[in-house]
Amino acid sequence: MKKSQAFWDEPLTDRELKKLLRSPENELWTYYAGKVMREKRPDRVWDYLKVEDVSDNWNQITPYLGRRRQLWDHLFSIWEEQNYVQRSKPAA
Repeated sequence: MKKSQAFWDEPLTDRELKKLLRSPENELWTYYAGKVMREKRPDRVWDYLKVEDVSDNWNQITPYLGRRRQLWDHLFSIWEEQNYVQRSKPAA
């Protein structure tokens, strides 16, 4: 049985990616969370990530969002207005 590759540009499997993304404490979590949000369809992102983990680590993830940052900013703004989430605020 062929293993499902998580991304086109590296050999990481879906199973390995999901395991890596279980813990935001993992040193690679921020990079791969951003990559998932940048490369996967928005409706598939939550197969890999928890909304709470993304909102709690928002400031660390945003540098990795690339061209998708505007989309995610917009979505999270709507969710914040509806009190579904609260993103982490920049340190003062």
